[in-house]
Amino acid sequence: MAIKRTGLNTLTGKSVLEIGCGRGGGLFYLQHAYNPKMMVGVDSNNINVEFCTSVYGDERNLFFHVANPMNLFECKHLNVTTFDLILNIHDSHYYIDKDAFFKGASQLLNDNGLMAYCDYFPTDSKDELESTIKKYFDIVNSKNMT
Repeated sequence: MAIKRTGLNTLTGKSVLEIGCGRGGGLFYLQHAYNPKMMVGVDSNNINVEFCTSVYGDERNLFFHVANPMNLFECKHLNVTTFDLILNIHDSHYYIDKDAFFKGASQLLNDNGLMAYCDYFPTDSKDELESTIKKYFDIVNSKNMT
């Protein structure tokens, strides 16, 4: 599901945040393939962040921090309206408070920002999830991938 404020055509020169970055491989790939200005990965698991920092710590403009996805502003490295693109891939099904997650993510995007969101969830919860997302974003593309 792609949700957005307006549009985004390229990552060159853009600031990207991945919430739930895991072991950082996705950001590492994007850093080398698309030349963004800044890439930030946050994960609630400090072991993942330590791994990312040790493996990718010498990468230019690629940073990793511990952050609670349901309270993103606890992380002093995240600022309002900083990011052009936010990624959240197969992570939000762990979040107890999805409303807090989407609200925080929406505040981190700049006015022309885009959030790419992909996760699995029970079919009977789709309407509730979309309703939560629509409080903070316009859904521009949604696809069932099952």
